[in-house]
This record gives sequence, C-alpha cells and structure tokens, in this order.
Amino acid sequence: MTVLIKPDAQNTINEIAEFIDGINTPGAGDRWTDRILDFIAAYAQPGAQYALCNNPELANELFSCVTFNNWVIVFKIEKNTLVVYHVIHGSVVK
Repeated sequence: MTVLIKPDAQNTINEIAEFIDGINTPGAGDRWTDRILDFIAAYAQPGAQYALCNNPELANELFSCVTFNNWVIVFKIEKNTLVVYHVIHGSVVK
C-alpha cells in the first residue's frame, strides 16, 4: 500500500518539525518527521481494515484515525493508498 500526504497534513508536519527544532537541538524536527512518516508507512498494511475515528465529525466524513504520541493522524484508504488528510493535536480532537 502506498502513502499520500495531503498538503494540509504536510504543512502541519512541517510546522511541528520547525517548532521542535526551535525548542530542541537542530535536527530534532527532522528526526520527529522521520519517525511520524515511518509510523504512517508501517501502519499502511494492504488489506487491513481501519475503524472510523471516535470523533463524530471525523467519522461522519468516513475518516479513520490513529495516534502518534499526542498527534492524531486522520486518513482514508483510497484505491490501495493510505491518504493522510490531517494531523491534529490530540487535545483538539474529542
């Protein structure tokens, strides 16, 4: 299964990485980015079934969710591709 990161999700990942670089040593943001992208890639398993998000608004849009540390990765499976639409801080998703 392939992975596609939509621009909104990619922008959020980039902003988080910049923030992490600002409060940690240089390169920490890149390492965090590598970890979240590896996590997403490992989660994209062919034939897997993913439950809808617990959040009713996201579930109504037929999104599935998975958490990475304090971040919620919002995605759909479309034609054997895991498409990441949003990355949202867990405190925002209820």
